[in-house]
Amino acid sequence: DTGGASLSSSTSSPLKKHSDLTLRKVRRHVLQLAQHWKNANSNIQYRLNL
Repeated sequence: DTGGASLSSSTSSPLKKHSDLTLRKVRRHVLQLAQHWKNANSNIQYRLNL
């Protein structure tokens, strides 16, 4: 079972590494955007409360 998994992973290793890297970048970007919008929303609520 593990032998087959390691074989398939070794054949597509560079591609998988590249996709993992891209996925990580995209995820970080999305997190930053979410944080930005969260801050913007809290700022708007803060102004509305004033």
